[in-house]
Amino acid sequence: MLSLNPMTPESFQRFLKRSVTTYAAENVRSGRWTAEEAHERSAEEFQTLLPDGSVTPDNFCFDLHDADRN
Repeated sequence: MLSLNPMTPESFQRFLKRSVTTYAAENVRSGRWTAEEAHERSAEEFQTLLPDGSVTPDNFCFDLHDADRN
């Protein structure tokens, strides 16, 4: 059975680190950003989109848990 749990500050930081890195790489691959600027620009965009992290108003950040796998 799957369940949704609000992200903890720790899980949000893991999500953010992975997402910033992935988004930066995608923008470099597409030619939109240079490799030198990509990480900083990606982090800035996430800061703009989620300024209060997982508790940013009108955003919902959850962890998906599979009770059968725990």
